[in-house]
Amino acid sequence: MSILHTIHALKEEKLYERKHIEPYFYFLPNQAQGDCLFESMSQLLYKNSEKTQSLRQEVADFYKSFDDSLEYPVNTIEDKIKLTLLADPYDDSGELHKTNIAKDNVFANLGDIFVLSKIHRCNILLLKQEGMFYRVIPIKNKGGSVFYHIRMISDEHFEACLPVKINITRIHRRPKLSKWKSRKRKTTITP
Repeated sequence: MSILHTIHALKEEKLYERKHIEPYFYFLPNQAQGDCLFESMSQLLYKNSEKTQSLRQEVADFYKSFDDSLEYPVNTIEDKIKLTLLADPYDDSGELHKTNIAKDNVFANLGDIFVLSKIHRCNILLLKQEGMFYRVIPIKNKGGSVFYHIRMISDEHFEACLPVKINITRIHRRPKLSKWKSRKRKTTITP
């Protein structure tokens, strides 16, 4: 089983050494000017960066109708969105982020990834770089069958990741000819 199958099956986040993850992905660079998450998702969803601003607007529109005063079932995407808004170190209530995210060059946060997963009904595997490790965080949406991969290099920069197909074949060496010579076998017949 490949590492991609293993990480796609994760139900909870797990730590992996970078050397075990990086060979399986090609990381798409982008401008690190506040739009990196939306540019990354545009690269993954639409194969270009043209929808960066429309993705940002989709997230802003979602927040306008999102009621963070409700109690959501534990570990649902809505619950995780609410928790990331409340855990924002720059904004105790999350209201500032909800209104400012529509502006260009405002940095996205983890909650915005959950929102994009919900809006586009897709699964996202977040590869959060932590020194020599990646914390692989599965963001699974009910009904989502497609997986997209995003690398989070710091708290403020994201990059799209494309899986790389690696053909791993075993090299079989043929034994030396002397080992292939037939040997006489003793056969016994028992009545």
